[in-house]
Amino acid sequence: MIAALHAELKAKAVEIAQLKAEKAELLTLSPQPKQNHSSSSSIPPTSPKTPTNPFSPLSPTSKLSSHTSHPSTFSTSSPHVRASRQKGSNTLSQNTITNNCIFNVSIHTPPLQFFSDLLGSQMSNSDSKSLYQEVLESHATSKVVYWSFTFSQKNQCDLLLRLTPSPQPNNTIEILVTSITEDDLEPCTVIPEPHVRIVGRRFRLRLNNGVMKVEDLEFGQSSFTFMAEVELLEVDIDETTFAPSISSKVASMIRKGVSFSNRMSGIKGQKSSKLFIRKSTSKLAQKESFSSRFGETTAKTLGFVSGDAEECQRLFCKIADMFYERFKKEDVIDQRMKEDFISNIPNAPPLTLDEQSLVAESMNIVDELANASRIAGTVNESVEKFLKVLEGESAGWGKTVAKMNTSAVTLFSSLWLIDTYKLKAETKQIAIREIWTNLDGTRSQQYTRSFSLPGFKDRVFEAWQTWDVTVDADGRQTFIIAISPLDKYKGTTRHKVAMDKSMVKATSRGVYVIKELTENTCEWTRAQQFDLNIAGVPLRVANIIAKEELKKANKTQEKFRRNGKEVDRETMNALARVMEEKKNEPLMQDQVAVFERCEEFFGDVNCSEGWKPIDTVAYLNSKMWMQYFASNKREMSMAFGRAVGIADGTAEELAAWQMDFCSDEKMRTNIREKNPARLELTHLKRVNEITFATVKKMPFPLDNREFIVRLVWKSEDGKVLIAFEPADIEEVDYGLRLRSIRARTRGIWQFENLQDRGGVKQCRVTLIQHFDIGGIIPKWIVDKKLPHSLSAVQEVIDEFRQDEKIDAAELKEQATFVRERGQDEVYSEEENALIQRTIEKFEVSLKDGGWSKLKSPDNLVKMEIVFEETNKKSTIGVGRAITVVDASAEECVAWEFNKMSRQSQWGHYEEGGLGKSEVKLNDHHSIYNAIFDYGLSAVGLSPREVLMKKIWKVLDEQTIIVTYESFEHPHYPVGTKNSIRATGAAFWRYEKLPEVDGIPQTRVAYSQQLDLKGLIPKAVVNTKAPQQLGFLSTMRKKFDRSTDMDSSRREKLVRIIAQKGLDDENTGVNALKKFEELYEEKEDGSVRSSRSYGLADSKVHAGLLTGGHAWGRTVVRFNAKMESVAAFFWDFGSNKNMQISGDVERIFEEDDDNVFKKVVKRRQYLESTHGGSHRDRLFTSEMSLCRVNSDNIIILISPVEGEGGREDGAMGVGGKGGNGSGIESSRFGF
Repeated sequence: MIAALHAELKAKAVEIAQLKAEKAELLTLSPQPKQNHSSSSSIPPTSPKTPTNPFSPLSPTSKLSSHTSHPSTFSTSSPHVRASRQKGSNTLSQNTITNNCIFNVSIHTPPLQFFSDLLGSQMSNSDSKSLYQEVLESHATSKVVYWSFTFSQKNQCDLLLRLTPSPQPNNTIEILVTSITEDDLEPCTVIPEPHVRIVGRRFRLRLNNGVMKVEDLEFGQSSFTFMAEVELLEVDIDETTFAPSISSKVASMIRKGVSFSNRMSGIKGQKSSKLFIRKSTSKLAQKESFSSRFGETTAKTLGFVSGDAEECQRLFCKIADMFYERFKKEDVIDQRMKEDFISNIPNAPPLTLDEQSLVAESMNIVDELANASRIAGTVNESVEKFLKVLEGESAGWGKTVAKMNTSAVTLFSSLWLIDTYKLKAETKQIAIREIWTNLDGTRSQQYTRSFSLPGFKDRVFEAWQTWDVTVDADGRQTFIIAISPLDKYKGTTRHKVAMDKSMVKATSRGVYVIKELTENTCEWTRAQQFDLNIAGVPLRVANIIAKEELKKANKTQEKFRRNGKEVDRETMNALARVMEEKKNEPLMQDQVAVFERCEEFFGDVNCSEGWKPIDTVAYLNSKMWMQYFASNKREMSMAFGRAVGIADGTAEELAAWQMDFCSDEKMRTNIREKNPARLELTHLKRVNEITFATVKKMPFPLDNREFIVRLVWKSEDGKVLIAFEPADIEEVDYGLRLRSIRARTRGIWQFENLQDRGGVKQCRVTLIQHFDIGGIIPKWIVDKKLPHSLSAVQEVIDEFRQDEKIDAAELKEQATFVRERGQDEVYSEEENALIQRTIEKFEVSLKDGGWSKLKSPDNLVKMEIVFEETNKKSTIGVGRAITVVDASAEECVAWEFNKMSRQSQWGHYEEGGLGKSEVKLNDHHSIYNAIFDYGLSAVGLSPREVLMKKIWKVLDEQTIIVTYESFEHPHYPVGTKNSIRATGAAFWRYEKLPEVDGIPQTRVAYSQQLDLKGLIPKAVVNTKAPQQLGFLSTMRKKFDRSTDMDSSRREKLVRIIAQKGLDDENTGVNALKKFEELYEEKEDGSVRSSRSYGLADSKVHAGLLTGGHAWGRTVVRFNAKMESVAAFFWDFGSNKNMQISGDVERIFEEDDDNVFKKVVKRRQYLESTHGGSHRDRLFTSEMSLCRVNSDNIIILISPVEGEGGREDGAMGVGGKGGNGSGIESSRFGF
């Protein structure tokens, strides 16, 4: 059998060789070299793999033979497929159509991989199911495959082929293709069922003398050429080919279409192959609701009408399209193409004299457009747009300048490589679009395209393009793309394109300048001119066309847009590195003059006298002062401002951030503040200098103020200075007239490096600034605007803020000091007396006091209060809070004692604080001053101020205390910010407890007495006391590690519950009965859904039942294992469970590994909605856990008689396979 197969193959090979000789001209359809020519109407030209240098000279584009029997080219749905049919070879017999067909397509995978897929089962398209392949037989030299192609689920084409590979040199593979019938298959071979149901026609292709050729291409591609004699067989349509869900209306339309086709053809059909009609599919037909007449009609034969001879080739083209779609990786190939181009830029041919001349002329145009007019309304856009008509020219130039969030070389390659798959897809609607590269072996390319202009004839542009790259003194690259009409190209090669005679020739000139800013950002300047060759067109119309063309820069910018903060940080880091490199470098003479003028101007300003502090809580980490120069007490135009702050960064980073005047973040802020304009002027480009213009919005009815400022920086050892002054510029083009008054400002920034704090760089920022706002301005406006200008210091601080790291470092340092040196601290008699008075006050005298419970905002923090009556109308309250903190005693002391930590400062102001300060007297003693409002102003009361001494002391190895006591000091006058000085004392006791799972535990008790002065109602004190004591809750949450502690205990419970066997039958039945009884809704009274939990299906009884009882039910689904959910509810002592329930206290027995029953107690605080008082309720219950079966666990809650409130409930936990568990919970009786 093998010998016979070899003989048959040998004979076929001879026939194929003869066929190849006769069809040699058809092979000219194989794509041409990629670097030479590309068209949007065909595939990106491909050829056998060439040298990787894209600038290597290649042979001219070959043309199709002019032989009389030349192939006819067919269009395909994919622009990347070339196909043809040989004329004169059509035969229309009784049942078949035969054609000599060929197609070539680029496959986006290497030849060997494609060959493997072609002969394997990996080629099937699992997503769309349009292409299906199955290997039916594998022989020593060939394989039998079944292919099925489905077109839009309407038509289907099947092939049964024998593929015989024949490897060739140079990584080329040839495959001989022959169609076979079912009779040629092995007896045990079964042809697959149809993989897709269709509504339409079914074809069968028979291929004779077929050859597939796979060749290696660049960028990991393959050139796939397929030629064969194609015979199209007519096929019966069985009713099973119709989708089961087809509507009767559609079925009727198809029925009419089929009948019409049969009447027109007049062809008697033959029965189709069993490959297409199978008995096994008849079951589907029985499910159809079609009429019998419809079934009889669809069983008739389909034929072809006269003039349908090209159907065969069209079908062949569709198959080519499917091959392309199956292996399509356009983005990957485009990226490889760009990477290859970029890597070979150094290997580009040198510029010719003509190319050098074109680049020089283009750069001259950029210089001439420096004073182009800005387009109105674009001043605050991310892309600046300009228009100008150069002298002696009729067509105007458009220019755009934009910052791009990508590297210069990436943008350059994207603009230069215009024959990528992506661009071809985006421009496929353009009638003419052709690209030829490497003209005459140079780096130039020809670009020809058509342009549709509504109301006019189509235009055709023929352009000559070339490029160059330069390197600045600082090592940054600048790429230039020059564009000129093709008529100016003096080379020998110019390509012509067949075009409609009605098209009019137009011209285009342009230049793209891509300047590298940082490694991943660049500035793109684009200048372009279009002469549409329209006589008498108004300039206004031409400008409209130009403006539309300029919008392409916005699209390109959006294509490369990245996160604004990330880009700003990259720009800042790049400039910071430059500042480091240019440290102590001399400035240019005019820049030295800027610093001299500023230093001379501020040299006479006394920084210690005449300055008024600016008091605002908006700027926490900076201090501000101001001085006025007024014509009278109410009106002025000039003022000095000064601001100082500490920032978390280096001097170079902060100065670089300040110099980036038009960063993404600052531009967004400018738009948010509704300032009319903010832009950087480019008339003088220096690495250490910028000039900017901004128009600031002023309150009505004042005119806006315009500032034009020049900034120069210099870097010295340990610091960076920025001097700024008014720029010598008469007028700025904003695109339209902005009604504003020119204001003037000058000043000096100083960024000085300090010692690190906790591994975080520190820098002192100082700004001294002079303002001449212009005109006579009311004092209140200056008071409002000057702090806003000085807030630039706070903006720098906020941008680089690393509060958590700083606070963590200070906490660790202070805690270590208390732990290691706390007992060695020496205390004075005065300090010991203060400590003793505080202990006597809070721990001795109030030990047996009548404490009343307070409603705590944190149920894990117990709060109490007792009142000391001073007269009949006012009270002095002593509050106390107690909790357990998941941290060491030293960490708790360090965190509380540091009142000036950044977190503490932010919390103070967010909760209504008006100011706070601290003076350190020694390592354990400080003076603390704070002003509070805390909502007192809402009830007509003045803010309160406290001035206290605070001292910490280690009593023994287990206890540390902190004491506070009020006192008076002449440096702290009473009445600051219209406040009333309150007096009081406070006492903290920290007691170490045993660790839990390696986590330190500390019992913290906080007592406070505060006399707010004045007649304060007792209700107000009760309201504000939890707010004051809430500081302990903040501490608990700061160090909370409940999740860590609960998880280790819960993991143990999960293992125990998982190992628990089934309970006995009676226990399980009783548990289910109790659960079902409680689960049933109460018939009397209405039931409403609870709004407390959005993810739970909760219902409660709306009315009040007898004896203060109520009923409720909740159903929740968890994404967790059944045992994990059960363990969560069984873990009665977990902090998370307590937080959810709101219990103020829980008492429970320790879990026994083998006993799933325990008595638990929990206390709840009940608050009256009518202002009354309720006693706490103590619930004592017995909990039991029962495993009913492998998929259900029930937790029962039963009341213990005579033990306070009643709680009767059941929780059911169920799941299949241990996953997707749900819980159903009901509770009855409170």
